Amino acid sequence: MVDDVKKEIIEIVDLAIIEKAKQPVKVKKPTLPKKPKEVPIVVEKKEEPIIEPEIKVEVPKSKVERRGRPKGSSDKVNKIRLKPTPKSAKEAFKRDFKDLDLIAIYGVDDFTEELIRYLWPDMNKNFVVTDPIEQRVANLTRNIGNLPYSMYRYDQLRHTGFVEEGMFPVVIVAEEHWEEVSKLPNPNKVLLFCLSHWG
Repeated sequence: MVDDVKKEIIEIVDLAIIEKAKQPVKVKKPTLPKKPKEVPIVVEKKEEPIIEPEIKVEVPKSKVERRGRPKGSSDKVNKIRLKPTPKSAKEAFKRDFKDLDLIAIYGVDDFTEELIRYLWPDMNKNFVVTDPIEQRVANLTRNIGNLPYSMYRYDQLRHTGFVEEGMFPVVIVAEEHWEEVSKLPNPNKVLLFCLSHWG
């Protein structure tokens, strides 16, 4: 009998669950909290008496012109680079290559001749010169021949193989021959410099 009662109760509960499942479920929408009402801010204006400003008459002062740019001006002048001169080029060479004892020169011009004369008082410097135009190097050799110890410190070579063979680590090239020499094969990575491009 107890079993029969349990079965009936289970059947009743099942029927109630099925009936409840058939009914639509009502879902309540969540409600957001309400914003508090904004209260307008009232600013009280105080009326102040109008005071008229004093009128001052300024006498214009005479401008004192000073030399140079005015203070605060931002127009900076770029430095003008001057073309190198034989004097500036030889000083730059002496500064940059002070340890170089053998100076090789390809081509004779005012810059290279000035360099030889400038460095000549240093007895540790030796010079090797060449030029495709043999008359120029012959004239230079004649002039250098009058200087002391020229027989030991000055030599003239042929221009073929002067750069290609790499006998000299640094070669000074005259501006006239710069394009020609810079196109020569340079397997030994000889440094080429033109004094007229220096400065």
